[in-house]
Amino acid sequence: MADFAYDFATLDVSASTIVATSDRFLYVWDAVKLGEPKKISLPKKQQIHSPKITCLAVHPSTHLISIGLSTGEILLYHNPFLPTPPVQILHWHANAVTSLAFMHDGTTLLSGGIESVLVLWQLETLSKKTLPRIAAGNALLSLAVSADDALIGVVCGDASVRVISVSNLSVKTCVTGLKARKGRVLDGGNGVVVDPRTGSVVVAGNIGCIQFYDAVRDVHVMEVEAVAQNRIVVSGGVDKDGVGKVDAEDGLAAVKLVAFEREGGGVSGWLLLMNVMVCALVVSGTQPQVLVMGRRHTKLLGQHSRRVSS
Repeated sequence: MADFAYDFATLDVSASTIVATSDRFLYVWDAVKLGEPKKISLPKKQQIHSPKITCLAVHPSTHLISIGLSTGEILLYHNPFLPTPPVQILHWHANAVTSLAFMHDGTTLLSGGIESVLVLWQLETLSKKTLPRIAAGNALLSLAVSADDALIGVVCGDASVRVISVSNLSVKTCVTGLKARKGRVLDGGNGVVVDPRTGSVVVAGNIGCIQFYDAVRDVHVMEVEAVAQNRIVVSGGVDKDGVGKVDAEDGLAAVKLVAFEREGGGVSGWLLLMNVMVCALVVSGTQPQVLVMGRRHTKLLGQHSRRVSS
């Protein structure tokens, strides 16, 4: 293979084809002949909006190449070694396509996006099936298929991996990690917040939620939704870099502070007071609120015109 230097963003390979992409171009090698790659640009229609190539998958047995774009489109390149490869366009995702994968039998293409929806495309008919809200509004970052095409593994943006059954499109199991991100460690007045009953560390998980995490066993315990809200907020269009515009999480309600009620000798009300106050949450969004959450009820104590600090 000749010496070269490219700034590649994605890479995939089949028995006959090696494909890499930059933000705007595909580079295709014949896996047998190697040599210099063939450079392929996006179709003229897609170049109008200057989208970015976000993900890539190569068919396991043919020269079919699929790429996902920041505009939500999926392009299928048939036989890229032709002078002008035929291109099909699939478009279901409203936001950037974040992951692609082919089933091993080559009949189905899988796609995932910011909308947290898994789409199964039947390649012969281009009919599709969808499994929505897999990760509570978090992007589907990566897809993998078992050797018998019975299971799909999905790496999600909420620090979880979900295993999905292809036969009935249901989630068989979910492995969840620590969801806390920068700026989301809750402050209960004394640094790290701990549930007095279980000893679980409490952090801000998905936007508007709190996560209970067992730091000793390194396992997820549970997640509590403090504020019900749509976590996919899209303003439409693409930005100057060709990336679909998604409003920042700052536009949604986020849990900032938490404190637990205590009884007598420091025992959490979560254990003893089943139907009354268990913890107080401060939620900041467009208008900060103080909530009191119980086993069955959530009560709004009041709203604030400015940021709540303690």
